Amino acid sequence: MTEAILGLLATVAFAVLVVMLVAACTSHRSRRDAAVRAISLLWELVWSAIPWVIMIAAAAPSVVSIMR
Repeated sequence: MTEAILGLLATVAFAVLVVMLVAACTSHRSRRDAAVRAISLLWELVWSAIPWVIMIAAAAPSVVSIMR
């Protein structure tokens, strides 16, 4: 039962990540200079990744505990 819930939560988290990355990539289709657009996209992706790293670091001990 706990593995099923963990799998469901992982699936939802992955879906949110995909939607967030697609939104970040598609929102930069403007008429700005290509170099500025690339740097802006890079920073947006970095700032999008930081919460995911924090979430994974916080959830890792719980996942290990559940799997035991």
